[in-house]
Amino acid sequence: SLIDAGRIDACSEFGIFWKIILPISKPGLAVLGIFTFVAHWNNFFWPFLITNTNSMRTLQVGLTSFRFENLQDYGAMMAGAVCSAVPMIIVFLALQKYFLQGITIGAVKG
Repeated sequence: SLIDAGRIDACSEFGIFWKIILPISKPGLAVLGIFTFVAHWNNFFWPFLITNTNSMRTLQVGLTSFRFENLQDYGAMMAGAVCSAVPMIIVFLALQKYFLQGITIGAVKG
C-alpha cells in the first residue's frame, strides 16, 4: 500500500500523512467543505429562531420577511437572491478543481 511505500522511503508518520494521505484526500475534503458551506449558508430555521431584530437577520431570513412586507418589489428580491448566491459561487469556483477530482476519483478511465 501507499503507507508501506512511505515507510520504506523512510517517511515519518507525519510525513506519510502530509505527503501521501492528505493529497489523496484533498478532493473529498473539498467536496465536504463545499457541501457544509452551502448547508450552513442556506440555513433558515436556526437564524430565524435566534434573531429578534431585522438588523441581526441573515440575508435568507431577511429576504423572506421582505417578501411578506413588499409583495410587488421583485427587482429588490432578485437582487437579494443574487447577493446571497455570490459567496457560494465564489467558494465553488475556488474549489472547482478539487470538486471535479472528487467526482471522477472512482471513474474508469478509457
